[in-house]
Formats: sequence, C-alpha cells, structure tokens
Amino acid sequence: MEVEKEIETDFQPVCIVYKDGSVKLFEETEELPPGDDSKTGVSSRDVTISGESDVGVRLFLPRIKSGRKFPIVVYLHGGLYVGGSPSSSLYHPYQNQLAGKSRVLVVGVDFHRPPEVPFSTSMEDVWTVMKWVASHADGSGPDPWLSTYADYEKLIVMGDCTGCILVNSVPRRAIEEKLPNGVKINGMVMMHPCFWGSEAIQGEEEYYGSLCDFSKGLWMLAEPGSCGTDDPKLNPTGPLAPPLTDISCRRALICSAEKDWLKFRAWDYYSKLGSSGWAGDAEYWETDSEDHLFHLYDPGNEDAKFLLKRVGAFLNGLPAPPIMRRVTALF
Repeated sequence: MEVEKEIETDFQPVCIVYKDGSVKLFEETEELPPGDDSKTGVSSRDVTISGESDVGVRLFLPRIKSGRKFPIVVYLHGGLYVGGSPSSSLYHPYQNQLAGKSRVLVVGVDFHRPPEVPFSTSMEDVWTVMKWVASHADGSGPDPWLSTYADYEKLIVMGDCTGCILVNSVPRRAIEEKLPNGVKINGMVMMHPCFWGSEAIQGEEEYYGSLCDFSKGLWMLAEPGSCGTDDPKLNPTGPLAPPLTDISCRRALICSAEKDWLKFRAWDYYSKLGSSGWAGDAEYWETDSEDHLFHLYDPGNEDAKFLLKRVGAFLNGLPAPPIMRRVTALF
C-alpha cells in the first residue's frame, strides 16, 4: 500500500511541495515532436547545445524563399517558473504560428527549471543560448539554419508570463557582457508579464492581499536564495532594482489583457521604462475583454489573431497597422 506523502506547501494549481523534498507538478500539456507543420509551412527541430551547458532549443523555420533572411526571435516560455517547455502542446503550436505568420526564425529555449535548479540557473541557460545564437552571425556557427537564414540586425527577445522575467534580464546583461560577433539585441517583447513586489501598486489594492503569500511562496520555491518579492529579477521597477536605463535594446512592446490581474504591473513597467530616461521606443498594447495568456489557450479567436499581427509587425520592424491604436503614457 502506497503511503500518502506529507505536504509541505500547497501551491495548487501550479504544484505541491512535499516534506521529503519531492514536488508534484500540475501541468496538463503533452510534449509534441518537432517536424514539418502543414498548416503553417514551418519546419522545426531540436538542438542540444554542447559545451557550457546541455540546455536545448527547438528551432522553428518558416517556408524559405530565395535569398530571404528572417528576424530571430529567442522565445522564453512561461509556466510559473516550474512548468512549460518549447515542445509542450501549449507552446509548440504557438511558436509554429509565430514563425509562419510573422515570418521569423524562432529559437524556443528549453532552459532548466525550478525546483530542480534555482531560477537564476534558468537565467544562465538563457544567456548561454543567446551567446550560441550570436556565434552564428559570421556564418561559421554549427547550425545551418542560424548561419544561413537569420538576420542578426533583427534579434528580438520575447516571452510570456514568468518568461518575461527572463526577457528583462537579457538586455540588462548585454550591457556588461557583450554577445559574440558584435551582435546587439534589437528589441524585446513581453506578453502578459508576471512581475510582483512586496507592496501593492495602484490598481492591485483589491486583490493583492489574497495573492501575496501564494506569489511570495512560489517565488521562494523558484529562487530559494532570494531576498523576497522585491528581488530585482521579479520586481524590476521596485526599490532594489537597477535603473531601467540599463536596458541595452532600443525597442520594446509590452502586451497585457483587460481581465489579467497582472496588467497593472505590465503598465507600471512600461510607464517607468518610458519615464526613466531610457533611450528607446516603448509601446503598450492591452487587449479588451480578454484574460491572461488568452492568445495561447485560444489562438483561433479574433483577438488572438489581431494580437499576432501586432506582434509580427513589431518583430519585423514595421509600424503598427493603422487600426491598432498606440497607447502612450504621459511621461
């Protein structure tokens, strides 16, 4: 007879931590194989990066046209620190769609995740991938897709939910540690970012208290050595965070949704980035009547299609279609 384990902390619907140190994850997605997608014309394959780390990536290449090079999107999935992967049934279809509709080469990063490693290790994995991608800019890298079809003038870092914590970390690190071959990060895209802090900001007062302990506990599970929810990684606009002027890219798109309770943090990041003296161009896009990550869970709905067009224009360095109103804070 199987002995029922004693629960240390219950983080449902994300995970349960038991007193013996084991963790049960509640992730209902299956892993999908790479290959050719008939709907989008996108080809995908998995690559394990050798050398510094065994971190893996899943590459997504759009249908090739003669002489065409594609913007590179390094995609950092969410999953509340402990879940998600580029090959999951949630993220694989979306990256196919992103590559096919936006005509970009997507590098989905399969970084190591808590609780097996601290979240800071996830950040190191992402930087390892950034260096590996940039090493192909002179055409001599080991991967033929990145050496042949990638436009290194348009390198974008993109992510969703907790993946946005990783997105924020990359252009900061690029200030201190340069990428190979002089490659620079052109822009960043944050889809429904999951930032947090030790105190409520404007708009959060109604529900902050009920989520405070859960959010802090989950973060401390992911990053046990952290100083708490004002850790600059989690709270990039908080009292301990370095200036937002330390963002090396010059374009940013921050997206949220009307019913997403994290939207106030997204707006806070956007508005403070714009007022910080950062020498870049930031845009904020909020989708009416939708909730957190609606575009992943229901990619066929009209709002999701609309959002994909806006993101695609940004990734290709094009202005937003006229129908898409730009929201500008009063800096």
